[in-house]
Amino acid sequence: MELYNPAVENGNGVAIADKVKITCATNEWIGLGTDSKAACNKCEVNLPGCELCSNANTCFKCRPSAPGDFVTWKLFLSRCVEKCPPGYYTNANNECMACDGCSECTGALATDCTLLPGDFANANYMYFKNTTSSAC
Repeated sequence: MELYNPAVENGNGVAIADKVKITCATNEWIGLGTDSKAACNKCEVNLPGCELCSNANTCFKCRPSAPGDFVTWKLFLSRCVEKCPPGYYTNANNECMACDGCSECTGALATDCTLLPGDFANANYMYFKNTTSSAC
C-alpha cells in the first residue's frame, strides 16, 4: 500500500521535497502517526492475530499458526478469534461461518448440527443422529 505525505520541510519552513512516498508492508496499514502524518501501523497491534488488514478495525486474514503456537486464529467479523462463537463453525480457510438452522454445528451441512435452537425444545424440528428434520 502506498500513500504520499505532503511536502517535507527542512526545519526552517523551507520545502525540500514536494511529497514523500509511504509504502507499508503487507502486514501493515497506513494511518496517521503521532505527528499527524501518514505512518505504517502493524495490523497485530490493534488486531491480535491479524496478518492482513486495511485499518485498525478491519482484518481480512488471520496469521497462520507457527510451530509452538497454542492457538489457531479464526476470522470472525473482521477480527481474529481463538474460537468461533456458538452458532458458528470453522471452515477450511479458518473463517467462522454461521450454522444453518442450528445453535451449534461442526460444518455447513444439516448433518453437522450438534445443538438445535432452544436447547432441543424446538417443536418444528426433530434431532436424530446429528441431523435436523421437519418431517420423519
